[in-house]
Amino acid sequence: MLSQKIIRPYVRPYVRPYVARGFHRGLYGNLATAARRGFHESLGSPGADESSPPNEEAPGNEAPRNHRPPQSVSTVSFSTRQFNALDKDVSLLKVQVADIQDSQKDLGRKIDDIKEAIDNNFHAVMGLIFVTVILKAGFDFWRDERKGSTH
Repeated sequence: MLSQKIIRPYVRPYVRPYVARGFHRGLYGNLATAARRGFHESLGSPGADESSPPNEEAPGNEAPRNHRPPQSVSTVSFSTRQFNALDKDVSLLKVQVADIQDSQKDLGRKIDDIKEAIDNNFHAVMGLIFVTVILKAGFDFWRDERKGSTH
């Protein structure tokens, strides 16, 4: 313990802070939990950052026109810029879902076309077998008649 108190002040300036603390360099600076996208904490009234017009001072006045005293309680604020970002994300997801549905419909049509081609080939093969059986039976009948008439 005493050696750590003596050595650490000499070593620490030469070692990067994240190594000295034992953190991986990818985690350094991002140790706090990330807030949900589109939400942030701010002091003041909800939506005060973008919903109220900027405070402009008149040439003779020192007090701003739309002054709101800040509240001491931390509140969650949702700005229009963040709402637009979320709305954009939702619309992108809707477009992706629509693309997936269209590709599924196209795939379904292709599968139906393949099934139809298989059915057509099956019908052609069955017709060929039917015609072959009829011709074979006719040929056998003709051959039996021919053999019987010559004897």
